[in-house]
Amino acid sequence: MVNNIIVGEEYCKPEPIQLAFSTTIKGVKKKDLAITDLDGKALFWLSSDVASKKKWFILDAATGFPLLSIIKKTWSLHNRCQAFRAGEDTDEKNHLFTVKKSTILKIHKEWDVFLAANTEEVEWDFKITGEFSKRSIKVFHKQNPTAAIAEMSQHDTVVKVRLANDAFRVTISPNIDFAFIASLICTLHQFQKKQDAPKAGNTMANTIVKSAIEGAAGAVVWTALGAALGAASGQGTSSTSANNQETQEENDDDNDDQKEEGDDDVDDDDDDPEEEEE
Repeated sequence: MVNNIIVGEEYCKPEPIQLAFSTTIKGVKKKDLAITDLDGKALFWLSSDVASKKKWFILDAATGFPLLSIIKKTWSLHNRCQAFRAGEDTDEKNHLFTVKKSTILKIHKEWDVFLAANTEEVEWDFKITGEFSKRSIKVFHKQNPTAAIAEMSQHDTVVKVRLANDAFRVTISPNIDFAFIASLICTLHQFQKKQDAPKAGNTMANTIVKSAIEGAAGAVVWTALGAALGAASGQGTSSTSANNQETQEENDDDNDDQKEEGDDDVDDDDDDPEEEEE
């Protein structure tokens, strides 16, 4: 049976525990994530450091004081993070664990966790698998690498608390430090948020460009349509005038013909008497 006290003994329970993670917990403002039990009682808060985008805190909800500070290493291909006790002190004596991607490949969905005593980092102490966005995260311990000690599941109703649509819960095995598990989930949450940020920016940019294109295209269409209608109207007027002129000319020709025929008749009448006189 796995028994690991990492953050504190009080966070190890002899029975399974379930934690709910949500970004909308009443009374918790301007926090990235809130962690509650299934009765809706807030246990931890995730809070980003205002001064640094590479540092965040796991706060105790009851006191508001930091339990851990998690710092992301700059220019790390493995997205290495280190967790320290007490939130502020980054002295090596307060170093609790390190989280890093198993490989630098983006398609590889595994993270290795090394406890502070494991300085060589040859073999992992805990492994995280799955995709955060698909709520398929599982945590394994090296003593039994085939049985998950913590597992994430999709949105679930928490008593007395209204959760966000993207909320989820994590089921944790007995005698596992659930504050430690919560800090791992919060770390992945931060990486997922950073990964989603460019997509959100691109979506907004695409929407703006699309609207501009549609607006420009609409203007072009209406301009072309107006020109076409104007041309059609002008052509119709010209055709009508031409037809009227042609009709008038035909009438004039008919009148001339009738007049000529009348003149011919008169001449014929004049000729007949002369012939009779002869």
